[in-house]
Amino acid sequence: MINSGAIKIGSTIAQLLNQGFPLYGALDVAQNESVVSQQYLMVGDGRTTIAQSETVVPNVCIMKEEKENVLAEIKMYDSVRAEKGTLFTPHLNPIDSYYIVPGRTEQIPVKEDHIEEFFNEGRFPVVIDETVYWSNEI
Repeated sequence: MINSGAIKIGSTIAQLLNQGFPLYGALDVAQNESVVSQQYLMVGDGRTTIAQSETVVPNVCIMKEEKENVLAEIKMYDSVRAEKGTLFTPHLNPIDSYYIVPGRTEQIPVKEDHIEEFFNEGRFPVVIDETVYWSNEI
């Protein structure tokens, strides 16, 4: 089906917007899904939101496996509730630093049990191997 890529991207963007992501953040996360998503353009205020985020700061966790470690990187987006300059600390051990929104953490080696605790904090997108999943479904 020719439109299947567009349908998948549309569904991902709709879920992200429903989770409180600003439009620019939803497009950024969805671009991990496929080449089709890179053809979308945004016109207007990219900070527009249609729902409140479960987490005050909309964020995505990007996971990578490297040898014996699992690396996590958190990318944070500004929104109406979390303006530029907001301080954010992900609830993921061993992170104990503050990060400025919008921004991202470095790649941090984490233990599997800490990842499980983190995923139970709320529903947010997780990118693994360039595919978007939801923390409550992993």
